[in-house]
Amino acid sequence: MLLEQELFAQLAGLTGQVAIYLEDIQGSTVFSVNPERPFPAASLIKVLILAALLRAAAAGELSLEEKVTLKPENRVGGAGALSELSPDVSLPLRDLGTLMIVQSDNAATNEILDRIGFAKVNT
Repeated sequence: MLLEQELFAQLAGLTGQVAIYLEDIQGSTVFSVNPERPFPAASLIKVLILAALLRAAAAGELSLEEKVTLKPENRVGGAGALSELSPDVSLPLRDLGTLMIVQSDNAATNEILDRIGFAKVNT
């Protein structure tokens, strides 16, 4: 299977441990590597948060250019640089989304969640 060969070739160049599970639309397993091995999800939810943000923007519910001022309660530790910036820093949702993904910025994540709400992410 060409896809399987290509995936194994890509994985061979990686260090660390990997798990992959691909399923077709009918629910049949197409490809898997270590499907039974659990991995902590950590910041994986940020991908879903970004998807919810982009979906809301596409639906016209918000603009990615809308500026958001970082709230003190959202200045949290962990990853990212936003919590270290001046108290009145204001960025467009687009930039917050970028920082959330590129730097795994937790303050950006919190601001986006405040704007769109967990319900949109869960949906």
